[in-house]
Amino acid sequence: MSWLKDLQVWIPAQGVSTRIKNKNTRPFCNGLSLLQIKINQILKVVDGSKVIVSSDSEDALKQARDLGCQTVIRDSSLTGNSIRQKDLFEHFFENTEVSKYILWCQVTDPLFDDFSGFLSTPPNVGQARVLVSELRKHAFYMDQPLNFQFGLWHKVTQDIEPVIIPRWSCFLHDYNSLKECKYHFGIDNDFYVTDNPLIDIDTHHDFENAKVLFSQMHKDM
Repeated sequence: MSWLKDLQVWIPAQGVSTRIKNKNTRPFCNGLSLLQIKINQILKVVDGSKVIVSSDSEDALKQARDLGCQTVIRDSSLTGNSIRQKDLFEHFFENTEVSKYILWCQVTDPLFDDFSGFLSTPPNVGQARVLVSELRKHAFYMDQPLNFQFGLWHKVTQDIEPVIIPRWSCFLHDYNSLKECKYHFGIDNDFYVTDNPLIDIDTHHDFENAKVLFSQMHKDM
């Protein structure tokens, strides 16, 4: 995968967390934080010099530097739940060198670890590769069935079209397209489906459930 030499990995890891204190840097499994776990997963495929972590937390910046990553100090004005993602993207553009491809990666999805698959080929120009899960369940939107029809003839779960759920953790763009849209998704999106359990850690309940599943998936860790 020689194209990876033209890739940068951008990891936002703010220290502020309204629901789970120090969510990104506190111990999650075997003394490792969510940030350390995600970096180690990426380092199986990408050189650490290509990984850039932005944070307002010195603890997060140290964890990243200890693993050979680059770091960018984030101003407190770019933290919290009210920031605009556009501004956060711009923060990275202003503090990193130009590269051909960008992988935007959140640390709150530790159950996904298939970066060799996700990064097996570069994205097409103007297209974003988005990590998703398929939910094969009967679904409604605005009181109307979304992927089935009412009646005794409705399809069984195995036969219905799955609902596509973005995991909000991995987005792969070419640099120019991302700089233009400054958004996770592109005008055109290529969905990369994973079978890994879906938990985007946002609450203490998510954190504890993810710890159990992660431990079961990595018993040899």
